[in-house]
Amino acid sequence: MTKKIGVIAGVLISIVFAVLLFLAGKSIDYSVQEKYFENIRTVASIIFGVTGAWLAITYPRALSSAIVAKNSDSSGREAAQKKAVEDSKTLTGFISTMIISIIIIALSLCIPFIKEILGLFQWSLTAISYFRGTLYVLLGAITVIQLGLLGLTLKHTYGALTDLYANTAKAKIKNQRDRNKEF
Repeated sequence: MTKKIGVIAGVLISIVFAVLLFLAGKSIDYSVQEKYFENIRTVASIIFGVTGAWLAITYPRALSSAIVAKNSDSSGREAAQKKAVEDSKTLTGFISTMIISIIIIALSLCIPFIKEILGLFQWSLTAISYFRGTLYVLLGAITVIQLGLLGLTLKHTYGALTDLYANTAKAKIKNQRDRNKEF
């Protein structure tokens, strides 16, 4: 019941937020909104680049853990499969973030063309304030999505770093044990 109330509250807040953005955006000229879209595109490009770097780091690890899981014997298969699933989830998270960033970049690149095409039709010129409002709602939605992407990128980065630190610590302990065996 609490979850249902939370969902309803979230939907209502989103609707109110969208209406307020629409009303505010009706009076904001396209040239001003265009600067916001440039900023959105820049942030999406940065997120894409950072996520791409992490993807390059996590892909070999995910591939390696999948091969280890496939080739493991019955005693270690469950742990190896668990590790492979975790690595795959991290990899999938980075890929999802990249796909959403690509969509945001593509959308922000297409908007000027859509504006010019709509400008060819007389009916669209009479409804220009409604298009401005709609564009501002889109800008607000993309901003919220990007904030979510930043959070997801941090979450997946934290997971990848945690795993890296854990493996480094295990290697250090193993090295110390090997040294102790020598004495």
